[in-house]
Amino acid sequence: MAEPINSTPNAGDAGDDETTQNLPANAEDRKAAAALNALNANAMSQEGGESASKQPSAADQEALGKAMSRLEIASGQGKQGDGAGKKNEAKKEAEVKKKIKIASEDVNFLIQEWRVTEPFIASQCSLGEGPYWVKERNELRFLDINNHKLYVVDLNRGPDSVRTIDTGVPLGVTADIEGVDSSEVILTGAKDGVSKFNLQTQKHEYVAKYWSGADAEEKTKKMRSNDGNVDSHGRFWVSTLIDPEISELTDEDVLFLLDHSGKLEVKHTGAIIPNGISWNAKDDTMFFTSSPNQAVYAFDFDSKTGNISGKRTFFSVKEEGVYPDGHAIDAQGNIWHALYGGSRVIRISPSGEVTGVVHLPTRNITCCVFAGTTLYITSAKEAEPENYPESARYGGSLFKVDVGVEGVPRHKARLNA
Repeated sequence: MAEPINSTPNAGDAGDDETTQNLPANAEDRKAAAALNALNANAMSQEGGESASKQPSAADQEALGKAMSRLEIASGQGKQGDGAGKKNEAKKEAEVKKKIKIASEDVNFLIQEWRVTEPFIASQCSLGEGPYWVKERNELRFLDINNHKLYVVDLNRGPDSVRTIDTGVPLGVTADIEGVDSSEVILTGAKDGVSKFNLQTQKHEYVAKYWSGADAEEKTKKMRSNDGNVDSHGRFWVSTLIDPEISELTDEDVLFLLDHSGKLEVKHTGAIIPNGISWNAKDDTMFFTSSPNQAVYAFDFDSKTGNISGKRTFFSVKEEGVYPDGHAIDAQGNIWHALYGGSRVIRISPSGEVTGVVHLPTRNITCCVFAGTTLYITSAKEAEPENYPESARYGGSLFKVDVGVEGVPRHKARLNA
């Protein structure tokens, strides 16, 4: 069940915390004021686990974020003194002066919050990952990497419809294939390559293997696929890592691209536990997560060639013991990022600001995917059950929450053969 966290200030509580602030008559500040008024008029109030009454738009969030750097917010310190404020007013006698009231509590409108209190499916995965929504059938699938399981659930029928399929090897990510019935065959990032996996026969037909040369046997033994995604041209991006169940983590991890002919190309090396991959709406930026570095990187992306360049840090997690894992992007360009060890999914705006938080009842949150306006969230088991018994209760479960915005549709992989 998802419960709201109502951040609406009580009307009688503002008191001396309110500040009367002159708003300069420029378009940007007028936009910010309008955004604030809209949010105040549409205070979040979820009932029975439903989504907010009105989702703040990306433009509103951006305008408010900029406004906070200009508007002085009183935090229990009384009204603004005479000093510099009056001097500034004197210089603006020719301006049309409008006044807005801002209470310190109103800053909370910048962070929209949801709280999930119980699982949708108590799957008890060792390492739940790779959620994928098949829109045509309203079907969700997700993986338990360590236990070599694929879960499939009909969302029209609910949790009782869940079935499990033995994958034989650890799978890190799956994708639908253009022109292929995904109830029968899907594309996977498997143990040592990209495969077509038949859900009926539970057999793998490898499209390409990752490793060749003298160290191929060693890498095949200690490495596996992790996260991935399909770009707008139908190319399958998949990362590999040192399997922490087998060996110590190193920087040998590789990001591959599988082209339409089934050829693998190395696109990035040197990461440790490479994770979530996605693209912005303009299709000119690729996001890529390195969990131990606590960083989400951005690359310049050439959609025609698949080339990436200009690596820079887009977002960093500063909290000790909390690591960004998988993510999804919504229709407004926000990244919804799972935080492993953090008991939450955060919404990151296109400008890199946290504007929303989904709180969850277990610590190790791994990935998420949109199915309409519902966000489905995977998790892993609790590694320290004696220290975190509540987290252990729901670790490895699948959760869901309606966040009031749809995700960007997933692309299908294109294979010529």
